[in-house]
Amino acid sequence: MKLRLDRNSIRLRLDARDVKRLVRGESLSHAICFGPGEDARFTYELRVEDRAAEVTAELVDRGIIVRMPAAIATAWAGGEQDGIEGGQFIDADRMLGVLIEKDAGCGHASHEVGADAGLA
Repeated sequence: MKLRLDRNSIRLRLDARDVKRLVRGESLSHAICFGPGEDARFTYELRVEDRAAEVTAELVDRGIIVRMPAAIATAWAGGEQDGIEGGQFIDADRMLGVLIEKDAGCGHASHEVGADAGLA
């Protein structure tokens, strides 16, 4: 799963293996380590939850949790739609956009920095 932050939006891109795990009800989680110890880690996680009503994101201690309704995840995983969009108001004038996309067939995962270095 890849994370992209741009202005006031969050984008998660999932490869085929990630999508399969998500449909099985598994959470996807990764960490970026800036140094030794738990306090030097930034985490991002995608959770499928039965009780979630829509796609949302939450800032937690040193990380982000994105929640996706189970029914939407199942339909999206088995369908042709590439992305699921969500958003939430921050205040009266601003929104946080959330996009979850399929990244199947991109063909460059093995060439990314850290891909073969055992990084989370």
